[in-house]
Amino acid sequence: MPLDAVKNRLVEDPKSCWFYHVMDLPGYGTTTGEWDLRNTFDDYIGRFDLKGKRVLDAGAASGFCSFQMEARGATVVSFDMEDGYYFDLVPFYTQRDKFDARRKDIRVGMETAKNGYWFAHRLLGSKAIAYYGTVYNIPPEVGQFDVVVMGQILVHLRDPFAALASASARCGKTLIIIEALHNDPGPVAQFHPKAGVPAMDHSWWKLSAQLYREMLGILGFQISSITYSKHRCTANGKDEELATIIANR
Repeated sequence: MPLDAVKNRLVEDPKSCWFYHVMDLPGYGTTTGEWDLRNTFDDYIGRFDLKGKRVLDAGAASGFCSFQMEARGATVVSFDMEDGYYFDLVPFYTQRDKFDARRKDIRVGMETAKNGYWFAHRLLGSKAIAYYGTVYNIPPEVGQFDVVVMGQILVHLRDPFAALASASARCGKTLIIIEALHNDPGPVAQFHPKAGVPAMDHSWWKLSAQLYREMLGILGFQISSITYSKHRCTANGKDEELATIIANR
């Protein structure tokens, strides 16, 4: 079945919204959020010039990055999960009796994130288009893009290479990945979950720069730059260092 762009969802009640990033919205004010990139967004995307580019924001959540890229002159398509029930949870055996309830909670959370997106979309007068599906199979219907941005989503995926391969199929030239990197010179993936800490059910991997080089090389990309910058994580009250990888075909 062809994938259709989502028509604008009318959201007027901010209480129905959840915001992954802090945003300043006209007529409303400042939202809450897990991350505050308002003062560091240009570093977050590696100071890449987005003007005139067609950009796919893969993993748009409540839309901050989509709207910031649009404000910098990009034509943006936002993409995110269709159904939070299928989030890649780490299947802790000790939590098996709570697994279905946890999935249902994430489903609700994803819907409120979508509400946040459309609430902000309306107040900002955005022209971004949204599609929902699975990052493991971003379909041709979303189109082809000059730039694909994957901001802090690979850490949450059981199979980050499959997601990269899917995104790369939609990418004509430049892929921008923002993640924390594992500090190892080799092509190494550090496994995040710990058997005794079942609360770590949403974080899978920290990959090394060399592993990204190999994976991206397989997909026809060469890394042109890796830059590091700190960004405010409001969830833990700390400034966290993230790497921005820019790769080109």
